[in-house]
Amino acid sequence: MDAGDSRRIEREQVDLPNGHWIKDNIFGSVIPSSVVNRTIYFEGTFEFNCVVTPTSWSFRVTFTENDGNDVSCGTFIRRTDDGPGLVNVQFWMTILTDPFCFDVSYVQHFISRMSFGQADRQIIPDFLSSKDASLLDDQELHAQFFFIVHGCHSVQDMTE
Repeated sequence: MDAGDSRRIEREQVDLPNGHWIKDNIFGSVIPSSVVNRTIYFEGTFEFNCVVTPTSWSFRVTFTENDGNDVSCGTFIRRTDDGPGLVNVQFWMTILTDPFCFDVSYVQHFISRMSFGQADRQIIPDFLSSKDASLLDDQELHAQFFFIVHGCHSVQDMTE
């Protein structure tokens, strides 16, 4: 998160039969504005303590208001542990209005067979149009980030 950030974060982490997931809800400033801040970012780290393949991760999501007032989105995901094994990763994010939970925009990022130390980046240049961004200026918004690791519970899953 930004230094001095006043956004509220709620984190939920769940272990599943075939993997693990984590969800962050971020409440506060989400969409950049040329009046306040042309770039807004979220970053975090977390671990999945899988008994077969424990992994640790860092991520960063950056929203930038471009010259035409469109908003672009960049996602960066890195596996930071040094353990063996390949895992599949799904990251998705949505921006929602409060309190009605209208889905404003959506991003999905899938990485197959990710090894330790590997990083992946995705850029979405037209994440939010200038028209949609201007309609959201006075809305209360929040972001949801979901991160799922699967294929980590058996040696066969990790090497196929």
